[in-house]
Amino acid sequence: MRRFSAAICRLLSLLPSTGAAQGSPGTPHVPSEAVLAERNAMVRMRDGVRLATDIWRPARGGVPVDGKFPVLLLRTPYDKATRAP
Repeated sequence: MRRFSAAICRLLSLLPSTGAAQGSPGTPHVPSEAVLAERNAMVRMRDGVRLATDIWRPARGGVPVDGKFPVLLLRTPYDKATRAP
């Protein structure tokens, strides 16, 4: 889990920053207009099951940025809104 958190911080550091210091030390500040979230997109799996998926992508001014970006895929058997025990 620690490696996963470090990878997220590295990826977030690639996004444009406003320079405002927020969050804990070592955690980059990501302005809300720099990330566009599409919640509960239904993604069909190979077996036909559809899973509700949150897709987060880089944005500028609320508009998705074109280009190829690294992807982190996280699946959990738990509810997306709560943390696993």
